[in-house]
Amino acid sequence: MHLVVLVFIVTFIGVQSSNFLIFLFWSFWFLNLSKMEEVKLHGTSYNLFTYRVVWALKLKGIPFEYIEEEHSNKGSLIMKYNPAFKRFPILFHGEKVISESMVIIEYIEDTWPQNPLLPIDPLDRSIARFWVKFAGDKGACIGAMYYTSGEKQEKAIEETIEMLKIIEEQAFIGDQENIFFGGEKIGIVDLAFGIIPHWLEIIEDIIGVKLLEPNLFPNLLNWVQNFKEEQIIKENLPNYDEIKLKKTLEMDQDLKLHGSWVSPYSLRIIWALKLKGLSYEYIEEDLANKSDLLLKYNPIFKKIPILVHDGKPICESMIILEYLDQIWPNQYPLLPIDPYERALARFWVNYFEQKSVSLWMIFRLKGEEQEKAVKDSLEMLKIIEENAFKNQKNNIFFIGGKIGIVDIAFGWICHWLKIIEDVGGVKLIEENSFPNLQNWMKKFKEVPLIKEIDGIEKNDPQLIYHCASGSDDLGKHYPKFNDDFHFSFKRNIFFETVFFCHFWWGKKDIRFEVYRETGACGHETGGSNKGICYWLVKEDGFYFAINDNPPPSAFVRKFVDGIEKNDPPIKFHCASGNDDLGIHYPKFNDDFHFKFGFNVLRETVFFCHFWWGTKDAVFEVYRDSGNCGAEGGLDSGICYWLIKEDGFYFSPKYNPPASELIRKYGW
Repeated sequence: MHLVVLVFIVTFIGVQSSNFLIFLFWSFWFLNLSKMEEVKLHGTSYNLFTYRVVWALKLKGIPFEYIEEEHSNKGSLIMKYNPAFKRFPILFHGEKVISESMVIIEYIEDTWPQNPLLPIDPLDRSIARFWVKFAGDKGACIGAMYYTSGEKQEKAIEETIEMLKIIEEQAFIGDQENIFFGGEKIGIVDLAFGIIPHWLEIIEDIIGVKLLEPNLFPNLLNWVQNFKEEQIIKENLPNYDEIKLKKTLEMDQDLKLHGSWVSPYSLRIIWALKLKGLSYEYIEEDLANKSDLLLKYNPIFKKIPILVHDGKPICESMIILEYLDQIWPNQYPLLPIDPYERALARFWVNYFEQKSVSLWMIFRLKGEEQEKAVKDSLEMLKIIEENAFKNQKNNIFFIGGKIGIVDIAFGWICHWLKIIEDVGGVKLIEENSFPNLQNWMKKFKEVPLIKEIDGIEKNDPQLIYHCASGSDDLGKHYPKFNDDFHFSFKRNIFFETVFFCHFWWGKKDIRFEVYRETGACGHETGGSNKGICYWLVKEDGFYFAINDNPPPSAFVRKFVDGIEKNDPPIKFHCASGNDDLGIHYPKFNDDFHFKFGFNVLRETVFFCHFWWGTKDAVFEVYRDSGNCGAEGGLDSGICYWLIKEDGFYFSPKYNPPASELIRKYGW
């Protein structure tokens, strides 16, 4: 189109005017019309490659619009225009798009020849391009010093020194009289090496290593000084303090935490990392099927949590907390500064670590053994109540006005003590007992960061539920924390009413019956056509009661969130005195069956051991006296077991109909 217009104007001017200067002016204007198209540069701050292009455009005097992009942005723009390297900068010139900094600079040089960046002489151009390639091939080691640590960082330092020596000894040969590489003005080689004058100095300061010594690199340092004094360069550099702060915040990106959602010890580390403002990658471990990394990082105890910092593993929760405090002492210190208070804090941490084992035994034991665990736990809580709080003075928390290492060590009881009481069927803390401890627990749980980490208290992600029967659909509901939801209905004429509820909470997805006429949670005595179920969603599952607005003691734990997804996975091991059937890892809805022969005394007993997260259950699945019966003759027996949300169901037949399954053991 431009060419057609140009031909028309040239013809018109040639015929109508003898003013050749006007003719040349209009010809030049139309030939350069395409170069006047809008220029936009998409880049990221603190990025050498972006600044290379900024410097080139400024040196050429080309007006452009700069658009700042998030460093981590890998969205549609970058995937469309630079899918090979997935990085900025990207230059838009009208409808033309160019990526990669040195390619962009060459395009700028070809499009706008004013203030040339490349020499005119072909040999000088080839030399310039050689050093540009050298900068591209070798310059990555400077960035590596910034982003790595340990042995990798030491290797990057060695490579950087070697690169600087080559530049010092080779690139300045014959150019001692020139201020810049190969000339008196900044050129393409200076832009390629632009990381050295500013970024190298910042990196030296951050990592505490001095590389550009005057006695080793006099030519290079002279060039650095001249480059930094150039007005356009000086006016277009990132802020030193912001870069240093950015590096400080990025140091923690090398942190990885291997933990488990059911582990209170993992929670300790999460609290500490959050309090210190450190970002980290969380890796959920399957404790029933431990990963190779877990076994590699903690081959002695084979337990979580494990903190991996720069590839180095640190194990045991309280050791990890002290490590975090040593590496980041100024970011929310966990230990007191005073030596005596530090000793006091370590005393109570040590006491709780040794004595709190009795709390976990309440989960696992029955009868007299459980009674002893309860007694030991009460004694421990009494000692904490009467002695540990003496050091609080007027402070809310142990040994200070804010959460410290003792609070983090004790913190898991705020969440787990109620679960231990419910599952163990005991009561450790009564309403009027342990006032100091109860006051501390209340204050600890009210700290915003603590509440945020326990997602269900924050209702984050949003809990969603949908209840329906064959006759009624109550729709989806989005409750706020502590909201309740109730509905009433009449049983149908066949007395077969069944109500289901479907719950979603983030990735968790579970549905089950909340009422069945046969008594999934019972019905009131207030009439033959009325039934009431009261359900409560808690951190560890679903609880129900058969009274309207029941007291906490009336709730029974019914469904366990996760078993429908087999998350965490179930593991079981079945054996008798004669046979060992090994460990199995079933998928959801899998079944498992086996046959066996009676021993001569007809005393065959088969046990199965089930693990599911923190749940650990052992029980008989067959006994000759008829725990589930025998079939097919005197020398064979069959039991069919099905794991459901609320426990274990069995039948004395292989592959029985659902109606013949009998619930035997509950969670």
